[in-house]
Amino acid sequence: MFTVVSLPPPGAAEKFTSASSLTSGLILMIIGVVLRPALFGATTWSALQQPLAANPAFHHRLTAVLLALSLTVAAALIAAVLVIQP
Repeated sequence: MFTVVSLPPPGAAEKFTSASSLTSGLILMIIGVVLRPALFGATTWSALQQPLAANPAFHHRLTAVLLALSLTVAAALIAAVLVIQP
């Protein structure tokens, strides 16, 4: 006649959410740590491979875009470190 509903303890949901966000944050941080040097290397490689005399505007734009991506990843890593700290 009566149904007993078992509810989790009050702090259980918060612990699950924080553990889940910690794991996803660490995965994103690892991806960022690998991506940062790759972008910096791509910037250096493209700056050395593209002839500046052939098309200086394209050379500057390409280098600026790759450096902006590299700086964005660096800023994301700094933000991740600040958020993930225990």
